[in-house]
Amino acid sequence: PDTPFQHDRLTAPHAVMHRHACYELLYLESGELSLWADGRTEKMVPGTFALFVPGVLHACETTGGTATADVWMWQSELLPDLTALLSDRFPYHAVFTLPDGDKERFLAGLAQADASTQLRVGTPARRKKKADRTPTLLPADLLVLRGTLYTALADFFRAEPMMTRSKRILLLEEIVAYVEAGYRYPISMTVLADKLGYERHYLSRFFRASVSLHFTTYVDSYRVEEAMDLLRRTGLPMATVARHCGFGSVRTFDRVF
Repeated sequence: PDTPFQHDRLTAPHAVMHRHACYELLYLESGELSLWADGRTEKMVPGTFALFVPGVLHACETTGGTATADVWMWQSELLPDLTALLSDRFPYHAVFTLPDGDKERFLAGLAQADASTQLRVGTPARRKKKADRTPTLLPADLLVLRGTLYTALADFFRAEPMMTRSKRILLLEEIVAYVEAGYRYPISMTVLADKLGYERHYLSRFFRASVSLHFTTYVDSYRVEEAMDLLRRTGLPMATVARHCGFGSVRTFDRVF
C-alpha cells in the first residue's frame, strides 16, 4: 500500500496467485472463499480471518455465488519485530478465528485505525498541495494500531506451526518473479525454463500440478488483473492500458477478459 495502513471492502473477491512485501488480512463477512497459500488450499467461512505475511504466494476465489469481505494491508515496517521473525518462515495455515469478544475488539481497532488514516490528509495551511493529501497516521495512532495488531495476532502465532520454504515453493516463487517482471512483454515458458535450467515440459507440468492452472492461463489472468487495477487508478485509454499490460491490442484484451 501507499500508506502504512489501508482498508478496502470487496464484493466477490478474486485474485490470481501473487505476492507482495506487505501484510494482508482478510475478514469474511458473508459467502465462502477458497484460498491458496504456498501450496495449501483452505476454505474461509463467514466470521473467519486469513493472514498473508510478506512474500507468501497466495490467491483467492469466491465460491458458491457471491461474498463480502474486508481487506486490510499494512507495510511490513509497521510490525518490525514480527517481520524480522518471519524473514525465513511463515505460518502453516492462513485462516484463523478469534473468540467473539476478541474479534469485536479487533475489528473495532482496525476501524478506528482506518478512520484515523482517512482524517490525516495534511495540515489546513498546506492542504492544497497534492503531495500533502496522502493519508498517514500520527505517532499515537501508529502505537494504537501496532498494539491492536500484536494483541490480536499473538494467539494465532503462538498456536500456529511455522514452515520454511520448500524447494517446490522456491521454484514457484522464481516463476512468479519472472511473470511479475515481464508481464508487459512477450512471455515464453521455453525462455523461462532455459533461464531456470529446466526442461520446458517438466516446468510446465510442475506449474500446472502446483497451482491447477496452465502457465499461459496464469499469465493472461495476471495481466488482466494488472490492467483492471490500472483502469481503476488512472484515466488512461483502454488501448494504452492493454499495451502496457502485455496485450497486443484491445481486441486481445477483450478476448482474454
